[in-house]
Amino acid sequence: MAAVEQQQHHALAGVAVIEEAGVVAVVRARTAADAVEVSRALVDGGVRAIEVTFTTPGATTAITTLTSELEGRATVGAGTVVNPEQARAAIGAGAAFVVSPGYDAEVVDCAGALGCLALPGVATPTEVMAAVRRGHDALKLFPGSIGGPGYLRALAGPFPDVRFMPTGGVTLDSIPVWLSAGAFAIGVGGSLVPPWLRDGAHRDQVVAAAGEVVDAVAGWRSARVGAEAGR
Repeated sequence: MAAVEQQQHHALAGVAVIEEAGVVAVVRARTAADAVEVSRALVDGGVRAIEVTFTTPGATTAITTLTSELEGRATVGAGTVVNPEQARAAIGAGAAFVVSPGYDAEVVDCAGALGCLALPGVATPTEVMAAVRRGHDALKLFPGSIGGPGYLRALAGPFPDVRFMPTGGVTLDSIPVWLSAGAFAIGVGGSLVPPWLRDGAHRDQVVAAAGEVVDAVAGWRSARVGAEAGR
């Protein structure tokens, strides 16, 4: 398989995993140990995709631990990846995908060269076009709170083949609205794991919150299948 084809294969496989998971839990913790504990609780609550941000001290340590421990239960990626060095470190630690807050050609090219899915952040049509020109059709819409689901719906008009994952400002109540607007997955951070829950002491609350988010996605998908079957 040619190098470009292999990169596309890895990207498609990674997107499929995230789409099936439906929710990417963004873990921004005070320590690597807290990131591991919170991620364990999220997965016990039903989350199947974890994004450990590089603002977490020792993020690569947490990613390595979680990739090994959660194999077969959840896919683990890296978030807030803002340069190629971080991308290489994340992938070396075992990250299955790397997410950036903005679009950086060096970051996405680095990830692609290493056979890893990159989900660059975009906020404008210009940024979407730049990403599409480099072969990326799965993008993080960030921050989602700027335009809300209506903005995603508007972007889908000129970019029908692009898949968007809104992140930033997504709440439990807004999940069905985002999915109805066309989101292929949802990135949830602060509303799922607020700062006061980012440690092992609040495990039960994190498990419960994760379950609510996962149920919201599953409920929307079930309702959509029912509606389509009734047509």
